[in-house]
Amino acid sequence: MPEQLIAIVQDYGALGLAAILMASCVGLPVPSSLVMMALGSFLQHEDMDILPYFLIGFGGAVAGDQAGYMIGRLGSGLLEQGSGGPAWLATSLARAAAFQNRWSDLGIFLSRWLLSPLGPWVNLYSGLTHYSWARFSLLVIAGEFVWVSVYLGAGMLFSSSVAALADILGSLTWFLVTGTVAIALGWKLVTTLRSKSNPDKIRM
Repeated sequence: MPEQLIAIVQDYGALGLAAILMASCVGLPVPSSLVMMALGSFLQHEDMDILPYFLIGFGGAVAGDQAGYMIGRLGSGLLEQGSGGPAWLATSLARAAAFQNRWSDLGIFLSRWLLSPLGPWVNLYSGLTHYSWARFSLLVIAGEFVWVSVYLGAGMLFSSSVAALADILGSLTWFLVTGTVAIALGWKLVTTLRSKSNPDKIRM
């Protein structure tokens, strides 16, 4: 798949890149980080101008995040916390809920780049819970700027070893996602157990 996606970028230019990033941000299984690094390597080898790809790629990522948010917000009556939906949707939303409830604004920012596999589900969950659109947008813009800068820059800087770098970053990202979600769920469990073991005493 990565080769096919890179071919789309080569054939359709920056607009093809924007379409790929939008698809990734609404939850489609697209290796967008690998595409960004491969594109950075390609631009470096071909000595091409990076700015158009940076701007349109950034715009495509932000637009995809906005689309995911709106899907959640407009479909909240049908998708309420994943109830009645497929198990994978409920599981993904539960992970996003635990993560965002633990980290709030910082969680949205980090899910753009450091913990990007959570990004599409955080988008959807933010819409479902009617999270402030203005605040969501500001955090998304900041996070996607970091993401595009890091991965496009990494592709240009390590253009001779993009595949190896992608494997390392991919493994590290999934490790961080798993660890962060586990911590969030564990914290929620501990606080729940504490509240049950220490009920409010009724004063006589």
